[in-house]
Amino acid sequence: MKHAYRNDQAGIGRAYVILDAPDATEILGFYTLSASSATPELLKPVLGSRLPKYLLPVSYIGMF
Repeated sequence: MKHAYRNDQAGIGRAYVILDAPDATEILGFYTLSASSATPELLKPVLGSRLPKYLLPVSYIGMF
């Protein structure tokens, strides 16, 4: 959790926390979203020839 908080504060990734009540002190879970890019060569085995020939924006979902 401390890495997710640091990344959130630095603007690297956004952390979302799930609580069982608004005033709860126990965290049920959380996930993070981070922006990145992928090359067509990386995605070609999955998506075939339907890709453009430039970097594609992607989002990573991290779960801890």
